[in-house]
Amino acid sequence: MMSNKEINGKIVVILTTDVVGYSKHMEKDEDATLASLHDCNKIIEPLKKKQKGRIFNTGGDSVFAEFPSAVAAVNTAVEFQKQIKDRNDKDTT
Repeated sequence: MMSNKEINGKIVVILTTDVVGYSKHMEKDEDATLASLHDCNKIIEPLKKKQKGRIFNTGGDSVFAEFPSAVAAVNTAVEFQKQIKDRNDKDTT
């Protein structure tokens, strides 16, 4: 049975990121891996801000962020992946 009390809440979309092979990369070259992770954080920070997102937790190589809509989360993820790809393409040329 539901109460007549008003329920206050908000809808958010959670975006998570994780570095593939992080432990393996750390074993191979810790300094380069940490530098790369730092570069990734510098990329995602303005993207999440532009989409009104908020990072609410991190765990080593992962980021957990909330966004006010699925569109905002997807836009952030797509642009993040594009910038990572562009960065990696420049590093290999």
